[in-house]
Amino acid sequence: MNARQYSIHFLDRVGRVVNALEIERGTDEAAIEEAHRLDVSSIGPGFDVWHGRRLVHQHRRNRYSVDFRNQHGLLIGRDDFTAEDDKDAIAIAQTLADACSDRCSHFVLWQRRRRVAARRSTTTSSLEISARVQEIVLEREFVIQASKCAIADSARLLGQTHRLLGAIRQRAL
Repeated sequence: MNARQYSIHFLDRVGRVVNALEIERGTDEAAIEEAHRLDVSSIGPGFDVWHGRRLVHQHRRNRYSVDFRNQHGLLIGRDDFTAEDDKDAIAIAQTLADACSDRCSHFVLWQRRRRVAARRSTTTSSLEISARVQEIVLEREFVIQASKCAIADSARLLGQTHRLLGAIRQRAL
């Protein structure tokens, strides 16, 4: 089968193209599969695959926000991230809240205006979640540490981040 030229447009959070790659594949399905393989969730919420002027495929991840609250119900931090679905988003939010549990007593997870979950922080193992979700959690832990919110200097967050980073490095070996 002859290879055809495809363009993959990676999008930012408002839908603008932030990067584009040209690939050659024999079928639309092969081009879509390659785009999924190259996709990096931290770049943005998705990508488009084009063959000439024909839109072959659109992929969008869902945007979520998690509010971290203390024992008095006061907002002490917030993070925005993308996830494939509610189940992954809840796992990410729960793991982040657990990592900050020395400061955070519960969290509220939102998708736009829809309240997805509200839970108390419980001890969970970041090693029990999928590798894809672990990578998102690790990225978000670094973002929270770099922020100026009240949970940024959580000693538990720092320890959990180092533990998860070690586990991911070990898995890569």
